[in-house]
Amino acid sequence: MKFSKAKSRINKILTQTQNRVPRSDIKNSFLVKNLQCPSCLVSDFEIQSDELACNHCQWRIENKEGKPFNFLDDSLKERFNIVHTDNVSDHPYDGNAIYIINKVVERNGWILDCGSGFRSFTHDRLIQVEIVDYPNVDVLAVNQLLPFKDATFDAIFSLDVLEHVDNPFDSAAEIKRVLKPGGILYVDIPFLQAEHGYPHHYFNATRQGLLSLFNNELELEGHVVPAAGHPMAVLHQFLTTYIKHLPAKESKMFSRMSVKDLIEKSYAEWMKDPVASSLSEEGRWELASTTQAIFRKPDKEEGDTSAPNFLVQNLPGFSMVPMSALSFFDEGKYMELYIDIKEAAWRGQVDPWIHFVIHGLGEGRSPAIDIPIAAFESDPFFEEAISNGDWMTAAKRIDSVAPFLRAVNIRDAWKSSKELVYPEDFHTNSEHPIISFEEAKDRYPDLDLSPMAK
Repeated sequence: MKFSKAKSRINKILTQTQNRVPRSDIKNSFLVKNLQCPSCLVSDFEIQSDELACNHCQWRIENKEGKPFNFLDDSLKERFNIVHTDNVSDHPYDGNAIYIINKVVERNGWILDCGSGFRSFTHDRLIQVEIVDYPNVDVLAVNQLLPFKDATFDAIFSLDVLEHVDNPFDSAAEIKRVLKPGGILYVDIPFLQAEHGYPHHYFNATRQGLLSLFNNELELEGHVVPAAGHPMAVLHQFLTTYIKHLPAKESKMFSRMSVKDLIEKSYAEWMKDPVASSLSEEGRWELASTTQAIFRKPDKEEGDTSAPNFLVQNLPGFSMVPMSALSFFDEGKYMELYIDIKEAAWRGQVDPWIHFVIHGLGEGRSPAIDIPIAAFESDPFFEEAISNGDWMTAAKRIDSVAPFLRAVNIRDAWKSSKELVYPEDFHTNSEHPIISFEEAKDRYPDLDLSPMAK
């Protein structure tokens, strides 16, 4: 059944490949101007009827309507171990990628997707490079030898690709070469993931490993563990894969163990459960399934308006609560403001602190600020934000001024010393855990606990 579905999917893609929409004139013009000859390394191409020819050395490739420019000759395929595979890479663009595309297009810039896979979305200003002739692909090439001249693109995507190249440092060097000064690199690479191939899987990367690929020339602007990279995804994938590879009898025995509850839920379902959502920040990084990062190439050229200009915090996947913002949180006031949180906390189903960090920000909930940080009371930007009740701006101001570790220390010191403003039995540190519903009935007989019994 699975094999039949896979073949059907491949046939559908092949059909779309035969009926692909031809490249637009603007995209053709851009490619002719910015492609770099792999033979002489000069950018001087001209479209001649059914060929794309280098005017400098006469190197040429086929130019057919509806087909990508093919820079993959047999020698490159052998050198980089490119073989046929029936595996299909077809991940859609996430919110971060769409946001970056929109920002670059607004400024008439250009985006390169290195290893795009099969995408249902494309754009006149988006160049998609692959080793497989998918319908959306503009150029067939390897990431270790990108056929573009230096400083060509305003933004580059490398999304779940670097683990599949035999030398990620060579690929990273090429990405840095073709990225414009001031340009943005959006990269996603797995850390703890099972082996998977399109058709090969060479490397995974820790957070330091990812940084080592780029931080000698690019500046890190943001680094997060995305929802899809939560350690629960690791546990779910590893255990389900393990069971899949056991004989039927042993698989059944293993699934009856305590891990059964885990594998019966998808990791997306687990993300709604405190067992996953309350995992510490340290734990998320230590066990991350994948991490994402935004880099920017420094020394933006004067007068260059095409490079995307935005705060990394504005990306949907990077809008995490600033560490200093957590010191504004008031657990008691948060529960007073939101009756659903109070009731869930009384039932022992939620930690208000964790709820705010994981869910409250995205839901637009207030952390109930009423305590400004003394070191910033004389800062006019901070004071204005506090007076307007704009806690996120205040927090970002702190993060832009105070060293990261100091912000963490402020948060931890404040949280550990703040007074309890709600029944102390519901305080959620290790000394005062949330009590159970049955305990609540015994301790607070005068309270109406009926809505909390659900």
